Amino acid sequence: PAGAPNVERVGLLSRERMAAVMRAADALLVPARGEGLPVTIQEALSSGLPVVATDDPGYRDSLAGMGAAVRLMSADGRLMARALVELLESPTSREAAGASVPLARRRFSLDAYAEQHERLYAELLESRSGKPDPGHRSRPKQGAAR
Repeated sequence: PAGAPNVERVGLLSRERMAAVMRAADALLVPARGEGLPVTIQEALSSGLPVVATDDPGYRDSLAGMGAAVRLMSADGRLMARALVELLESPTSREAAGASVPLARRRFSLDAYAEQHERLYAELLESRSGKPDPGHRSRPKQGAAR
């Protein structure tokens, strides 16, 4: 809301500015619903920033295993505010978020998304034909020779 203390709306940011904002922030609050899994959440977790977000079905599977770095809850503003305050007052919340960085970077990498899409396409082709696609090749791991 306009005039909210300690809240700054920054709009569209360059990649470099976004990284600086994530480093300077204490936490990310995402009260949105029905967005799938916002890139903002992925960027925050990959930066070691703790997240408080609505318990949206689109978030649950992707954020499983992130431990104390993520708090999913009802969209009730008072409950979300309380969770955010608890997270900010916790001396270990940033450490917990930092511990989840390697998992977040693996899970949300471009290579991980490409592999997920290739598996999905292969499964769809197989379900339509009843047999595996002989032309399907897995992408080589990053840095691997073809």
